Amino acid sequence: MKQILAEAALPPRLTKRIRRLARRTRLLTRERARVAEMLSAESAQRLAAGESEQAILASLRPVARTARRLRREILRAAPLRRIAWGSLTWIKRSILASLLATLLAYPYLFWRFHSPEPTIARNLAAEYNATIDAIPPESRAAALYREVAEALEPVDEEAAPDFAAAWPSIRPGEALWAEACAYLDRNQDAVALIRAAAAKPFAGYRLSTVPPIDSAAIELDPGDHWNGNPFWLALCIEPLAQYRSFGRILAADARCAAERAEPERACEDVLGVLNLARHAEEGRSVIGDLVGIAIRVGAFELLTELVTEHPGLLEEAALVRLAVAVGTTIPDDRPKLDLEIERLQQLDYAQRVFTDDGNGDGRICSAGIHFIRSLAGETEPDLAMFLLGPLRTSRFATRREFLDETDLMCAAIERDSAGPMWDWSDTPGAPFVREREVIADRPALIDLPVTLAPSLGKAAATYELAIQERDAALVIVALARHRRGSGAYPTTLEALVPEYLPAIPPDRYDGRPIKYRLSSDGAPVLYSIGADRHDDGGVPQEGDPDGRGAMEWCPPAKAHLVPPGDWIILPRPRPAPYIDE
Repeated sequence: MKQILAEAALPPRLTKRIRRLARRTRLLTRERARVAEMLSAESAQRLAAGESEQAILASLRPVARTARRLRREILRAAPLRRIAWGSLTWIKRSILASLLATLLAYPYLFWRFHSPEPTIARNLAAEYNATIDAIPPESRAAALYREVAEALEPVDEEAAPDFAAAWPSIRPGEALWAEACAYLDRNQDAVALIRAAAAKPFAGYRLSTVPPIDSAAIELDPGDHWNGNPFWLALCIEPLAQYRSFGRILAADARCAAERAEPERACEDVLGVLNLARHAEEGRSVIGDLVGIAIRVGAFELLTELVTEHPGLLEEAALVRLAVAVGTTIPDDRPKLDLEIERLQQLDYAQRVFTDDGNGDGRICSAGIHFIRSLAGETEPDLAMFLLGPLRTSRFATRREFLDETDLMCAAIERDSAGPMWDWSDTPGAPFVREREVIADRPALIDLPVTLAPSLGKAAATYELAIQERDAALVIVALARHRRGSGAYPTTLEALVPEYLPAIPPDRYDGRPIKYRLSSDGAPVLYSIGADRHDDGGVPQEGDPDGRGAMEWCPPAKAHLVPPGDWIILPRPRPAPYIDE
């Protein structure tokens, strides 16, 4: 364009005006040069015809309107450029309009985000505690458990570091077993208190912001901002770690009793462990259920050990009593997962994060964001959220969307896990998660329930495996009773029905009867086909001498990825001794 104007040799004022007009068209460089060439030629002709410079300059005013006219003339000859220019102009105007609307609406959005407070309508802690307070004090075990914690002799970690590290998981034959039995002898009053407490109908722990002794509850600062209505996850329910520790103490006491030929004491210890599992599940949370399952499985393993390694210890009446206790500890008609507590936890979260419009819906607000950040331990002010939060609320899920997603997640897992494990086509909840993963642009917070689904699905599988352990324990007791009556183990499990077993329990992996054979030396081998869904004749996975690697659940579609081998339930190998690394 500069060269074109120089070659035109027009008066300086006219050259300047043409240059200005070309730039104001906001066209491409080559198109501006064309405008300059066109105006220069026209101006030169008018000057040659005798028209004055002033007249030509006046015809090129106003600059903005003349530039628009020139731009239209250039674009008229290029339809695609005209469409692109029009689209770009529309986009620019839309952006400017949006910015203007945002600036005008920002004061209202700021007030709408920062002024409301979540409506915490339900005091779930008070509701739960009301059910506990309705239990007669003499039926609650909490006070006795506290006495146990105070009565047990503390283990001196400095004086006996090896014993402190291994206790109470020390077993017969290990180096510290004599010290373990001596410790139990000194603490028989506390052990008796554990049995007495576990025998109570209810644990009776109230929700509290003050953790019980040895509690494993999540520790969140309750602070004054709870105003007498603390968040569920800031509360301590049962001391779950304490139940597991007491269960191991009773198991060690039972082994000590078995060595000393004290059958009644060993029997009461097994029953005590089963009762501890019942107390662990009293809070009805999935975490409590999983702890209860772990304690129960420990009781099943303990009973198997007593029956197989001390065959003459327990009388027939004791075996029958223990079989009844084992058979009823996990009722067949009990739902695998009761997610009511998980629903209430999500409701408690929602009522502290969202407002409530009175119709079950609401929106995120500044106080809710502050609550979320406080759970993550973030206490410093967030200036970006303070200023931009009012503009981001549309990116968050609403209260109704959040709670509906929670209900859908819980319903999907309950539905998927309703049948026996051999009918499952996938891990409970996995199809629900996959459906959500393919949905783009999901609002913030709505995926929180989805993140819980995999853990809850695994919990359902853990429950099924515990049923297998229960059924196996019943078969093992029946085998011991048959051997005591006939002098030998049966060649098939059908010989146990109906005198010792009402029916042969199923293998949870294929629905057929649990697998059984006699080894070459006449010892019983009890097993499940395991996760590979193939009967390998009671042979464990290679590199898995305890035969339990095949027990872990995996979906049928991935069974081919599981190393071949069965889940060996009997003989149950002795675990490796504790080594403090």
